[in-house]
Amino acid sequence: MRRRDGDDGDVDLARDPELTKLIVAAVARVNAELSPVERVRRFILAGEPFTVANGQMTPTLKIKRFAIRQAYGAQLQALYDR
Repeated sequence: MRRRDGDDGDVDLARDPELTKLIVAAVARVNAELSPVERVRRFILAGEPFTVANGQMTPTLKIKRFAIRQAYGAQLQALYDR
């Protein structure tokens, strides 16, 4: 996997097929130990980290669900529409 630097590095990294392949393998390993109702079936990778600066976390480092839903709502809905 390539390390990417720069302002848009997180977005590029989220679309990196090598990273996706590693995450799929990790999810498969964990899923093997879980019951069917607990297994991860689909996931998305956020294009940027959740931070206070981008408004997706509070100063006490809790996620802001409304902000996450605004930023990734269509992608999250697509997980359920399949």
